[in-house]
Amino acid sequence: MKEADEATIWKVKKYLDTTPTSIYISTITGSAASNDEKAEILRTTFFPQPPQADLSDIQMASYLEVVPSPRTLITPSQVGNAIEKLALKKAPGPDEIPNLVLKKCYDEIKEHLLLLA
Repeated sequence: MKEADEATIWKVKKYLDTTPTSIYISTITGSAASNDEKAEILRTTFFPQPPQADLSDIQMASYLEVVPSPRTLITPSQVGNAIEKLALKKAPGPDEIPNLVLKKCYDEIKEHLLLLA
């Protein structure tokens, strides 16, 4: 310790006086040290597997036939006009797609949008 000076001694004292932090997480079932163990405890605690659904009351269920609905034909120009009228700074709807994205990407996605109509 010949090269120890006043600053070095105080650094050592500060290091020795601090309370060491544990890398372990105490749990009911023990301790978790690795990141994988910690992640597994977090997953099983906050995201448990859902229980099996009780399907006993629908064993004899009968379903009606699908009734075809008349499909109205929407033209590409109608979709284009609707996209043009969108306000840019409005909040997105339930699809969470911003209007700006719809306007900028319309040429690439117009065929897909027509399939949704």
